[in-house]
Amino acid sequence: MKARLLSVEVGNTVGLRGYVTALRDIQAETPYNLDVVAGTAATSLRTWMAKDINKNLGLALLQRDIKRLIRRKQIRNASYKVTLPHEYRPPLRDFKPRQIKVGTSYTLDKREGRQIAPGAFQGPKPGLMRVKWRGRVFKRTTKARLPIVQLHGASPLGVFAVSNNRVPAAKLYAAERLKYEANRRLRYLIIRKRGLI
Repeated sequence: MKARLLSVEVGNTVGLRGYVTALRDIQAETPYNLDVVAGTAATSLRTWMAKDINKNLGLALLQRDIKRLIRRKQIRNASYKVTLPHEYRPPLRDFKPRQIKVGTSYTLDKREGRQIAPGAFQGPKPGLMRVKWRGRVFKRTTKARLPIVQLHGASPLGVFAVSNNRVPAAKLYAAERLKYEANRRLRYLIIRKRGLI
């Protein structure tokens, strides 16, 4: 089964017709410069998505760790795809867990309070963690002592696309950033042609 993922395409050249005309006017290499603009905009979108996920998710992970999950791939000339896979779900230890009498509390969303996983544990008793588990959170599946399963938090894709519905905002940001990068690249090419840099 193929993994579900969020995908945003960057590099719609229809919106850059004026930019293509301007490139031809200054006799710059059009395909190369279009590729540079789309690639820079895709990288910027990747950073924006990582920052947005980190802002809303109560993870102890750093923004750079979330950014590693987001992929930027060239699909054709001057067009990139930024994808966020669904299969990665960080362990509950990344959500600042704390064992209490009734289970383990954790922060899933920074805008909400702490949630509780009833019956979950990090060690033999509250305040005492088992060292070899390295802060991971477990729960028994039956009334017997074993088997136990490790608990995981929400996937970054679930927080970004489902909980907060940020996909339209990501597409809007990609379109705006593409225009910004096109204008920036054009200014650079004009200044370079004049010999000022």
